[in-house]
Amino acid sequence: MKINFFIFIFFISNIYAVDAVLNISKKVKIEKFYEIQLASFLNLNDAKNLYFKLPKDIKIKSNIYKLNKYYALRYGNASKSREILTKDLKRVRKLIKSAYIVKIDSNTLNKRIEFKSNKINKKIYKIKDNYDYVRVMAEANNLKNSNLLFESIKRYESLFKYNPKNLLISSNLFYLYGKTKSWQRVSKELYNLNNRQSLLYAYGVGAIESNDKNLEKNLKPFLYEDYNGYLNLILGVSKEKEGWSYQAYEYYKNAYLQNSYDEYLIYAYARACELVELYDLAKNLYKQLSQKVDIEKSIKDNSYLRYIELNSIIR
Repeated sequence: MKINFFIFIFFISNIYAVDAVLNISKKVKIEKFYEIQLASFLNLNDAKNLYFKLPKDIKIKSNIYKLNKYYALRYGNASKSREILTKDLKRVRKLIKSAYIVKIDSNTLNKRIEFKSNKINKKIYKIKDNYDYVRVMAEANNLKNSNLLFESIKRYESLFKYNPKNLLISSNLFYLYGKTKSWQRVSKELYNLNNRQSLLYAYGVGAIESNDKNLEKNLKPFLYEDYNGYLNLILGVSKEKEGWSYQAYEYYKNAYLQNSYDEYLIYAYARACELVELYDLAKNLYKQLSQKVDIEKSIKDNSYLRYIELNSIIR
């Protein structure tokens, strides 16, 4: 069994939703919004000209988007309510008879063109309302996927400040702290937060990816509150990746002892036993997993295969 397979099984299955941390572009729900399409143009200047002719109360809620080969001028600032826009549509149609309501998603918001001021907006990631929240979320995701991690962190910090109870946002932020070896930022935020254990886990995932040699030192003081074994598991993965089999075994064992009913921790402990040549114990653990009913198929299948292989060797 190679470490990469185990990390795959472990990371996609953890109850703290770090599957969303590692695959945010796939896991984040695409939100739907409504705006009023005022007009579309092939030329950006034509769209700007109409924008500046709009009444102030309409202009303030209007934006231009670059969509494929044309520019769309739209009103509404990403409203979640079609009913509210329906009322506005009557007023807008007094100016532009062809206006109509369109449905858009959070990806479209990222195509908004900033042109209303010649000044560079250095705080574009500041959040004032729901529109900003969705826009900054899209920016944070795109920057992370482009490996511009520190710029992504700025956005996630703003999102976190705006909505500190959102576990997906905070997990992504702490994952990026781990990915950039930014423990000082973690320790600054950590003591004021609920869900501390899950956030430490998210940090650990990032730290493992960045080969942070200080991961063990940083997480060890928090092992006393590792009630479900997952911090020990993170450290086991880290030590195994570094080639320290016996240290990895101790962490995997501690994780298992904390939560001996968890299928992922049983599987990790079984593998750890193989690392230190405790094959009889490994075989029994694999047998236990292969006989369980409600567990992930990949773990059940691989446990059965390892049990058969070990059983053929050890009598």
